[in-house]
Amino acid sequence: MRKAIPALIAIALALATAGVALAQTRDTQGCAENRPPLHWRWRGLRGPCLKEIHPALEVSEEFQQKVMQIAKADPDVQELLDAGYENAGIKPIVKATVQGNGEVTLRASKAILMLRKEGGRAMVHVDVEAEKVTKIVKVEWTVIEKS
Repeated sequence: MRKAIPALIAIALALATAGVALAQTRDTQGCAENRPPLHWRWRGLRGPCLKEIHPALEVSEEFQQKVMQIAKADPDVQELLDAGYENAGIKPIVKATVQGNGEVTLRASKAILMLRKEGGRAMVHVDVEAEKVTKIVKVEWTVIEKS
């Protein structure tokens, strides 16, 4: 029994070392080959080097104005704006649909209006097609300085 414990420890160390080496090899190969993105994550595309890839979208002034107009019509959003929150950006939610014939259509029927102020952030989910605010997520924080 006593002889088996050092052997088990040696096996465990060998497996751990091999796993780390394999992980490092896989990551560097993915970066060196400059492979395309692997899969979607909740925040965007995840590439072979495990870095977020966000497609560059240019949002027209007309789309931004429409989102702001819908958001300002909501009394809760107007309350946030009156409390000092300001527009930090508009992120369209783009939906890709593959038709039966293989055509792909892209449509931004929803958007997230990002609001910020000192000590807080808010995300206003806007349904552009239905012209209404569907959800508001507000996060505030307080810093207590101690000496």
